[in-house]
Amino acid sequence: MPQVRLLTDEHFSQVLTVLVSAYREDPIFKTLLHAEKPEFQRRLRATIRELLVRHLAEGDPIFGIQDEQGEITACGCITAQSLKSEVSGSWLWRLKMLTTAGIGATTEFLQYIDQIDAYIPSYPHRLLTLFAVEKGHQHQGLGVQLMDSIVQFCIEDEASSHLYLVSDMQNQTFFDQFEPIKVKSIAQLDNVEAQLIKLKTEAY
Repeated sequence: MPQVRLLTDEHFSQVLTVLVSAYREDPIFKTLLHAEKPEFQRRLRATIRELLVRHLAEGDPIFGIQDEQGEITACGCITAQSLKSEVSGSWLWRLKMLTTAGIGATTEFLQYIDQIDAYIPSYPHRLLTLFAVEKGHQHQGLGVQLMDSIVQFCIEDEASSHLYLVSDMQNQTFFDQFEPIKVKSIAQLDNVEAQLIKLKTEAY
């Protein structure tokens, strides 16, 4: 079975491609970025691209699985700080989002971030911001393998007491395997059942 490894900026294009392909069908991103309107693909790519750029700039871990040809088949990103401070607090991030994703998508995304941050405590934690398995490699155990590695990374990180993430009903069955604790429903997404959940990552 392929191993999970930490990725670098040299994998940026591959990671971006996998994430954009996966989040094209994600109910939360489709709602936030108005999939029913023209140029949804452009807004989606711009949003994910700027999130990845911030992850790399902050030195946050990006985990990935590669196949025998070296192609990325699954990836996940976590941050050790508030998502709000990581992205929305950056004037450069705001500027790039406004010029690529547009004012409407940028505003919606910032409001979404505000809701997440409002319910995450100040004590040390990690936040799973992006997670995807390439469509042609799903249902092969790669998602579980990747998530297990991320959780183990957090357990070994003394600064992480919990791993937070946002899940919709489409992905809830997958995350239920990791015994999540519900924190709060995301009210902004009134036509999508989404909730902030946390996984315990303190060493036993």
